[in-house]
Amino acid sequence: MNDPVLRTFSGGVADLCLNRPEKHNALSSDLAAALALALREAEADADVRVILLRSVGKNFCAGGDLEAFSKLRGKPVTEQHEEVRLLGDLFALGRTLRKPVIGAVQGSAMGGGMGLTALCHVVVAGRSSRFGATEIRVGLFPMVIGPLLIDALGYRQALALALTGRLIAADEALRMGLVHQVVEDEAIEQNARALAEEMASRSPVALRVGMEAYLNAHDIQGPEAFNVMRAFSNVVFLSADLQEGTQAFLEKRSPVWTGK
Repeated sequence: MNDPVLRTFSGGVADLCLNRPEKHNALSSDLAAALALALREAEADADVRVILLRSVGKNFCAGGDLEAFSKLRGKPVTEQHEEVRLLGDLFALGRTLRKPVIGAVQGSAMGGGMGLTALCHVVVAGRSSRFGATEIRVGLFPMVIGPLLIDALGYRQALALALTGRLIAADEALRMGLVHQVVEDEAIEQNARALAEEMASRSPVALRVGMEAYLNAHDIQGPEAFNVMRAFSNVVFLSADLQEGTQAFLEKRSPVWTGK
């Protein structure tokens, strides 16, 4: 049996690849659990600075595995709840990951696939890619991905897509802020990988503290958000990495980061 998530590591980048192309990378409970584990392990690995999330095949992720879910009918409620919990645990990581996640999206990203797109902090999408919170079409509602869609799109846009199940093309997803770069289909992985590698070359301190600061300020309104940012900013200003980065700029050379 193939691994549901392929994992490689190089140059500070953890490459996580969904590997169910025969099912268009639909999120079965096995795939959801494997991806959540891979994300947590990448988050805990001190050598990983950036996570690249991509998939094998024509489509990024077709959403939940409806065939697998249909087989749950008639089974104990606890077993059905466990399926929902595994998906919920995966998407909840979008609010807790402290390392940047770069998404490379091709083809369809429907339902949970759109949720995975929203989980990523920066997304490179192919020109022919399509997105949709399509759960309403089969009698569901995008609950577990809802908070991430609201984060990415805003409350009204997220709700409108959830209520209608409307599909959006890559250019509209770019205008809405769901994706950040649209490229030709054959250049998706190349551009996403280059972005991940460039990000991984930056100061580990700036990446780590910056992510922590933004996540802590996420739900804070008004002046207190600036106080949070100032507190984390002090950590960066006192870092050896900042001294090295400044000196390297003045000396017109590449910085040598220590992560301190």
